[in-house]
Amino acid sequence: MLVRHVILIAGPPCSGKTTLAHELATDHEIVDYDDITGQHGIFDPDACDELDRRIDRIANDPHARAIVIRTVPRGEDRQALTEKLDAECILLMPDKAECVRRAAQRPSGTRKAIGMWFWKYTPAECDVAKDKYGSEHQRERKRWVSVVARGDQLCAEMVCLMDTRTIDPREPWHLAHDPTGTVIIGVSHERCNTSEGASRGNRMRGQGPRVTRWNYGG
Repeated sequence: MLVRHVILIAGPPCSGKTTLAHELATDHEIVDYDDITGQHGIFDPDACDELDRRIDRIANDPHARAIVIRTVPRGEDRQALTEKLDAECILLMPDKAECVRRAAQRPSGTRKAIGMWFWKYTPAECDVAKDKYGSEHQRERKRWVSVVARGDQLCAEMVCLMDTRTIDPREPWHLAHDPTGTVIIGVSHERCNTSEGASRGNRMRGQGPRVTRWNYGG
């Protein structure tokens, strides 16, 4: 059975949230307000209600595998949503000028929304400045795909939670990192990596869900 894995991707408009969600998704459901409305930057009360229903469903599903995309500029709101979803939180925060540049093809109100996001932004208590899954990570993962496909790779985590250390290429897998979380040391089962990542984050911060601040283009 696949393990529960929920990711919250937060950040201003045009920060690359949707691009990153599709990069990271394997069998994950992607929950995006813009997909519900079918348009960018359109306020729709019915869409807001539907988004809330989907988030509540994911929060109460012990087997959920989902990526939730929200702006949530205020740290307390981001922290609360991360805890509600029991999720890993990724904060995308490119330079404001870069977001405005990307907004050229979006509705006219997008640039104002970007400005409001940066004006409202506050850090969450558990935010960590760590560029872990940007473009370099994606290139490294692609390099490992053919290696994992051989079916002879062993889980690189110190503690393996599976019946065997051998990684089945048909099952979800992650890149494994050293204790600092910055150096890739191999590959691991998704369950083992998620457990180790949470333990490492808790050791670094004392407690709380993982919140990683990334600068991701897209």
